[in-house]
Formats: sequence, structure tokens, C-alpha cells
Amino acid sequence: MAVRRSKRTRRLAPKQCFSTLYNDDYKQLLDETKTYKKTEAEVIRELVSEALRSRRLRQAGRDETLSAVRNAQQEVVSGEVKELKDVLAQVLDLLRRGATTQDQILLETRVINGQNHYALKTMFDAKEILEEHVLTPALAAQGQNEGQIEDAIKEADAEWEREIHDLSDEIRNDVIRLSERIM
Repeated sequence: MAVRRSKRTRRLAPKQCFSTLYNDDYKQLLDETKTYKKTEAEVIRELVSEALRSRRLRQAGRDETLSAVRNAQQEVVSGEVKELKDVLAQVLDLLRRGATTQDQILLETRVINGQNHYALKTMFDAKEILEEHVLTPALAAQGQNEGQIEDAIKEADAEWEREIHDLSDEIRNDVIRLSERIM
């Protein structure tokens, strides 16, 4: 029997391998057989194939799981930064057209603060989703234990917080420069 995967058909090995699974892994295996409507053997075969492929890529220096996490985080951050820069461009445009009253400045500052709040909330939501649904399963699939996973997440959190701090500083500095130009 051959298994269809990607664009090539892979042949099954002539010899079968047997192993007793851990209880929690077996329960997860049963859940996956129901979810994907496959036999236990098919699910195990796919999991072993994915694990071996991931190991080969990792040994070759190409860790796809963490790069996917980084790309998703970067996409979220860059989208929010673009939106904030657009708002700042609108504020600068208003100021260049002669809008110099304090009320207009306060209004635009509120808009910027609102956008900043929205961006930070979106980034934290994305971070939680990525940790729970991508990073933790990816690290667990790499064979890392709970402590190693927590350490990796703490390290990612520290980087995330530095990026947020830098973004907040950039926005704050833009607002300060903007108000200095006005006054």
C-alpha cells in the first residue's frame, strides 16, 4: 500500500514496527483518529514522518516551526505599525495645513493613543494565540519538556516586550516632535 503525501507517492516499508504508547499520547492519538477519520496506523505513520522530517530540517539548520511563529508575529506588528504611521501622517498633514489649535492637537493625540492601545491589544492577542496554538505545540513536537517550553516562551516574551517598548517609544517621540513643531 502506498501513501499519498504532497506530490509524490511514498512506498511503505516491508517491515512493521510496534511500540507501546504513553497513556496521554494514546488518548491524543484516539482524538486525532476521530478528528481526521483515519486509522491509528495512518495517524502514527504521519506523526513519525512529520517528526523525522522536522528533525532532518532542524539538523540542516532550518527550523520551520519557529520561523512560522516569527513570521506571524512580524506580520501582526508590521500591519499595526503601518496603521499607526498612517495616523501620524494624517496628523502631520493636518498640522501642515495650518491646524494649530490646542483642541485639534488634543483630538489627534487621543486618536494616536487609541490607535496605540488598539495596536498593543492586537499584538498581545496575537502573542497569546501564537504561544498557545503554534509555539507550545511546536516546541513540544521538538521534544522539549515543559520547563524548556516555558523558558523558550519567556525568552520570546522578553523579545516581544522589547519590540512593544521600542514601538511605544517611537510613537511617543513622534508625538513629542510633532508638538514641538507646533509650539
